[in-house]
Amino acid sequence: MYETGKFMYVVTMVDTLSKYVVLKRAKSLKRLDVARAVWQILAYIRNQKFPHKPSVIQSDNGHEFTSTAMKHIVKN
Repeated sequence: MYETGKFMYVVTMVDTLSKYVVLKRAKSLKRLDVARAVWQILAYIRNQKFPHKPSVIQSDNGHEFTSTAMKHIVKN
């Protein structure tokens, strides 16, 4: 589906209160690629010193969002 080194997917997070959007590219929908993108988005939010951190992350419960890696990232 993708050539080596190409990014074909975008992981999107939207703050439902402010409507602030953060996008992060991903090479695939593999669990680790999506978990890495979510981790990078959360790191970006922490580094921007937002007044609050996400308390709820909502997804479509696809396999890429229910992995052990994702649970670990969200928990910390």
